[in-house]
Amino acid sequence: MEEEKARCILNDYEAYLTHEEKSSGTKEKYLRDVRSFLKWMENSSRWNQTMRLENVLSMETAAGWKE
Repeated sequence: MEEEKARCILNDYEAYLTHEEKSSGTKEKYLRDVRSFLKWMENSSRWNQTMRLENVLSMETAAGWKE
């Protein structure tokens, strides 16, 4: 995944968490989890650089990350 795309995802998610008035500790943990997930997706055989994140993200994909 392009670093710029990942940075945009993280920035947007952090803005959302701030809007939702999440604590700094909660934001830190959630963002750490998202970074970890994005790294896993990037290294996963499910990911293809021509695919869009929206097309490969599913409950099944997310469940595979937690295994």
